Amino acid sequence: MSRRNPRLSAHVHGLKKAQGRQADVAPFLQTNLEEPLSEVLWNSPDAVACRNLALSTCFVEGIKNGNLNPTAFGGYMVQDSVYCCKAKYSIDAAICRAPDGDVKTYLEKESESYEGYYEELFTKWHIDDPTGISLSQACQSYADFEHLVASTEDTIYMIVAMIPCMKLWPWLGKQLEQGDHGVYNEWYQNNFDPTYDGYKVLDAFVDDAAAQGTIDDVKAMEVFSRCMQGEYEFFNSANI
Repeated sequence: MSRRNPRLSAHVHGLKKAQGRQADVAPFLQTNLEEPLSEVLWNSPDAVACRNLALSTCFVEGIKNGNLNPTAFGGYMVQDSVYCCKAKYSIDAAICRAPDGDVKTYLEKESESYEGYYEELFTKWHIDDPTGISLSQACQSYADFEHLVASTEDTIYMIVAMIPCMKLWPWLGKQLEQGDHGVYNEWYQNNFDPTYDGYKVLDAFVDDAAAQGTIDDVKAMEVFSRCMQGEYEFFNSANI
């Protein structure tokens, strides 16, 4: 039995460049102030566009139809193994800067989950030294951006950065739940499980921070949008 993807357990564009779009996102935020911030982020035009683009990628379409080219699948999985390793160390960087409390405790558990998951993938895909894997620009820049957030921003923004993949993957599963996915049925269930709702824990952290005034909604939108873009770009890079 495969270990469950830690996304379902609960790019380098730096922040300075992202913050240049504040004027673009501010009007959208201003008109949605009555909604929880987590919902505003998820339903923003950028997020909606990226998740629909992800749904139409060759990778996701191939999982849906059970006919994804095995070379494309293997290439994605080798890279995802390394991405999860990098994500674990980004989470660790956030833990080092986090105050004691529920968020830190949550991240500590996530770090353990990611470590177990990538170690299992390293065994399956015969990866001894992850530095020997050549990552696509999409995967590398996404991982680098998450590390930038984890190592330079308040911990709540790392939570924001983690939500896109944890919320997108079950959403994709919901869109694909009808039909037979062939040889990818088990992978679909372990990764695109449409019943998963563990992302609600992260949503609650973000909404609590918004209620307490300890998160900047514009910066949160920029981080969320960049990471949602990273999810789409990584899926889209899985081709031959």
